[in-house]
Amino acid sequence: MIHHFSTWNLSLSLEFRASSLSLPEQSLIHHFSTWNLSYVHLVVGTLRHPIPKSVVYCQVREAKRNLLDRFFTELGAKEGRQLGKLLDEDPVIT
Repeated sequence: MIHHFSTWNLSLSLEFRASSLSLPEQSLIHHFSTWNLSYVHLVVGTLRHPIPKSVVYCQVREAKRNLLDRFFTELGAKEGRQLGKLLDEDPVIT
């Protein structure tokens, strides 16, 4: 997965930078990186399900809008007599 690779890069980068620091400083950086990584995983886990659902919702909404636009365009092009047939009205009434 992509985020595992970037996680590995981040930890490798922090380890390389922390090698010149004292042990308490290295420990603190390790804790910060662990906390940050936990937060990133929490955010990714939280967004993993709602985002695809939101994308599908937007696609369905757009398709619905297009279908309604087409329907009303075709309906608006019909004459009164044709509309009466669609409504199955008695010709005497119209």
